[in-house]
Amino acid sequence: MSKTQTWMDVFGPKENAQLAGRAQSVGKKGHVQTNDAATATATQVHGHEPLIEPARPEEFEIITEAAVKQAEQVLRTLREPLVTITTFARAKGAGATTGRRHDVTWDRLCKVLSAPKEHPNKDSLPLIKFSRMPGDSRAAGTMPENMTAVVGDYDDGEVSVDEAVARLSAAGISAVVYTTRRHRPEAPRWRVIAQLASPVAVAEYAEHVDLLNGALGGILAPESWETTRCYFYGKVNGVEYRCEQVPGAPLDIKAVAGVDWEPIGKPGGASTKPSKAEPVADDDRAFERAITLGKVTDRTMHDLEFALEAIKDLADDREKWVDVFLALVSLKGTEHEDHARQLYEKWSRNSTKWCAAEDDEHKWDRESARDITYASIFKWADEHEEKLGVAKTESWRAKAKAAWEGKTIAALGSNVVPYTEFAGTMEPPSYVWHRVLQKGCLYALTAKWGHGKTAVMITVALHVATGRALGGHQVKRGRVLYLCGENPADVRLRVAAAVLKFGIGHAELAGQIFFTRRPFALDNEVELKRFVQEASAFGPFGLVLIDTGPAHSSAEEENDNREMHKLAMAMRDLMGPLGNPAAVALMHPTKEATRDNLQPRGGGAFSGSIDGELCAWQEQGQVDFFHRTKFRGPGFDPIRFVLERFELPGMEDNFGEPVVTVVAVESSNAEGMPICRKPLTGAAAIAHRALETALDDIAVRREVDGTFAREASRALNCPAPEAAVHIDDWRRVAYDMGISEGDGEAKKKAFRRARGKLVDDGIVRVWKDLYWLPEAA
Repeated sequence: MSKTQTWMDVFGPKENAQLAGRAQSVGKKGHVQTNDAATATATQVHGHEPLIEPARPEEFEIITEAAVKQAEQVLRTLREPLVTITTFARAKGAGATTGRRHDVTWDRLCKVLSAPKEHPNKDSLPLIKFSRMPGDSRAAGTMPENMTAVVGDYDDGEVSVDEAVARLSAAGISAVVYTTRRHRPEAPRWRVIAQLASPVAVAEYAEHVDLLNGALGGILAPESWETTRCYFYGKVNGVEYRCEQVPGAPLDIKAVAGVDWEPIGKPGGASTKPSKAEPVADDDRAFERAITLGKVTDRTMHDLEFALEAIKDLADDREKWVDVFLALVSLKGTEHEDHARQLYEKWSRNSTKWCAAEDDEHKWDRESARDITYASIFKWADEHEEKLGVAKTESWRAKAKAAWEGKTIAALGSNVVPYTEFAGTMEPPSYVWHRVLQKGCLYALTAKWGHGKTAVMITVALHVATGRALGGHQVKRGRVLYLCGENPADVRLRVAAAVLKFGIGHAELAGQIFFTRRPFALDNEVELKRFVQEASAFGPFGLVLIDTGPAHSSAEEENDNREMHKLAMAMRDLMGPLGNPAAVALMHPTKEATRDNLQPRGGGAFSGSIDGELCAWQEQGQVDFFHRTKFRGPGFDPIRFVLERFELPGMEDNFGEPVVTVVAVESSNAEGMPICRKPLTGAAAIAHRALETALDDIAVRREVDGTFAREASRALNCPAPEAAVHIDDWRRVAYDMGISEGDGEAKKKAFRRARGKLVDDGIVRVWKDLYWLPEAA
């Protein structure tokens, strides 16, 4: 009876009456697969439809056990269903258009909403989307595949949160209610999220919103019926926040069982057009509109001309005319506004009802943006041609593509020209760093983890920003843009140390060097365009540093040739609007890279898309900076830097210890270690490679704590590492790499000799059985 009591406690008699049908329905949607073992057994034994006659005693236990298991499975799924959500870091800024998808339980979701983080203002609030997008998409503007919760907004300022909770409780709906940013005790504004036992199709979503609206008394705002919205969540400093969880049954379970209230549809009927008397000003929808409008290009406007031509015979339809007008008005305030107005006037002339004397210019100026955007015109054109049965080859899209290609070819002019014309456009190279970095060229600086690539590039950045010579080569003073993608806090410390080390005054850097505070995806068209618009205001730039390339990519695999080629092309797209600077992307090398084969991941697809391959290789605290065979221009002799330990004056950590970092300083030791020092051989080379491999393996290396770091730094008078490898792990990797062909004792001796040589020569450092390479410090 405990099973029956639990079920009744959760859902009640009406829902229990629908258990069998609901279990089958949920199974079809992928949450519960029904178990028909018991019914199959009954059919096999009796040769009749399941349970036509009473089960025999020996069968009853089997049937009962199967039924109980099935009920428990359904109960668990309905009690703790997973809700698929997509979260977006913030409404504005980098990373806003691509989110992170999560599958969370209903209770976990309610806990997050009940105790959210505080944010300084609305613009810093994160967003959430209650739907699953096709193809694992995480883009904010994507049409969903299904809806994972029912969301309603209330903005009229009359019904309190307590009253909303009371109405939901009376209806028996499992939901959570939280206040929105504009909520005030005297003018309540809130959002309700009703639980679903399983996702519902987009086409069915409106029916569920109608049901929720009916339970609340028909008070939900019109935007509650939209399926592509993102929602702000969180607490704004200084604004009262409330969140109340309402126990009950999921809304779709209530729908199956039947309810004792009438559904109430969207205010104003089924039309999706916004009210003309009250322009929509909702913050959430404004965010989504901004995403859509951020994608507009000259090609978009070109395609709009052909889409409008495809629906010109609909111009006499007053309702469609208004829709088209509002869709084009969405482009007001953009660089394409004049073109959009011309398209509107041209399309209107297709109507026999259009009057040239009508004051349409003032009508355009008076109208404000609505939810509808230009993208709807493409949808209407596709639907209209499908209705007419237009062949794909004759569609407006095919015509637009052919016309665009023809226009592009015409703009390029003749492709074949005589020598005099071809050579007449020749220009001499323009260097930022003479013979090293050329304007308009894209470079990759490849180095292993801890080999000083960031330190070297910070030094280069400061020398370009101030116009100081470096490595025996002249430098052209220019503005520098440094994209911090992996550790902005570390870059901040290193830059501060380098400024002090080189004696650079703040006035000398004013207006010369700029940094980003967070990464973004260069290969995301929307994010790239947004960043270019922001950064170009500080340009033009002479040098752009991308630290690192993978940190500014949406690719999930660095070795994916296709994705890395796309990233390289995006880097070139970045350069043009910023003044065609020299651009250097800091890249990770391929596995088991040595000094002689440093190559960025992504294979030939990435390397073939750049102009030069730069490399950094560190040994004994000295970094060799050189280039590989692929390099545009005459090239340069290798330049050596020394990684110097630098204490930031007047700055201490929370334990009172001085803050230490490293600065790459041009080496003045011409007699020092030869830049092409004889490489390690034999067991020493294998042991060295084994330690590098172990340090690169997150499953093997050990992150060191603050106490170890301070002790090691003081004892060895050098920067402490972030990670090290225990001697046992190092030995095991060296054995696996074949440090000796002999037996166990021979391997042991070979490793001991190699380890001693590496430590004595300063190539490897050790403290308390933990080993690391100096470049890892």
